[in-house]
This record gives sequence, structure tokens and C-alpha cells, in this order.
Amino acid sequence: MYKFNRHGIRVLLDTNEYVNSKSDPSNAATHKRKPKKKLNASNIKGKAREEKFFQAFQGTGFKVPDFYVGMRRATEEEDKAGTDFFMQTTEGEIPFNVKSSRTTLNKHNQKKWAFPDYERIIGFIVKAEEHPGNIRRRAFTAAKGWRAEFLSIVEL
Repeated sequence: MYKFNRHGIRVLLDTNEYVNSKSDPSNAATHKRKPKKKLNASNIKGKAREEKFFQAFQGTGFKVPDFYVGMRRATEEEDKAGTDFFMQTTEGEIPFNVKSSRTTLNKHNQKKWAFPDYERIIGFIVKAEEHPGNIRRRAFTAAKGWRAEFLSIVEL
């Protein structure tokens, strides 16, 4: 019998481990788990751009709009719904999806998501050489437009 380790690599269970996983309900799904998606160059580049985006909002000493409260990563379920980050504002949260190119953003927008909870997710492209200050400026500009649209709908 096999299981998948935390790196998504299939490993052989020894006899005792197999028996325990079958009898222990908390481990029942261990041998049925699908391996995680393998990382390729595109996935690694995407994760690096997401991290670059998130790091741009860490720390202090930069100007922020009056509506900005913070930035948080999406939960696993929110990530499956197509969102990577949420900008926390005084009115609520603004969803962001970070991509490394226009092509990957277009592919993302064409998918039919299983959890279409968010009417509008801001698609955001981060370039490899982009300065954190520029990332923040563009994100705040996009959020300002999203927020204005949201407030115009709410005030109707």
C-alpha cells in the first residue's frame, strides 16, 4: 500500500503503518490522497510572483489610502475559488488574483470556477523586476476603482 508524503511523493507503507491507517479513522484517507500538483517552472514562477505581491504590503513606511486596512492571503477554499489575496478595507475585502503574465491571467479568467462567490476579482500581473512601491501603487489604484464601483452599487 502507498501513501503520499508532504511533498506529494508516493511512498510505500510498511505493514504496521498500513494496518494502523486502515483502523484509525483519522488516517483513513491517507492511502487514498491524490498527490499534490507537481511544481513546474510556471508554477514556481507564479508562486514567486504571489510572494513578491504579498511582500510589497509587509512592513511600514509607505503611504496608504485612507480605506486600506491590510492584506491577507486567501484560505485554501478561497484559493480554489480563484482568489490569491484580499485587500482589507474599511468597507470589506477586495479580492486579488496575482499572475505572472497576461496569458496566464486570460487562462484564469476563462475557467469556470467551482465556487463563483466573487462577482469581480481584480486580475493583477506582477513583473519579475517590478519594484514593491510600483506594485502597491497599481494595487491601490485598482482597489480604488473596485471600491468606487462597490460603493455606487451599495448606495443605490
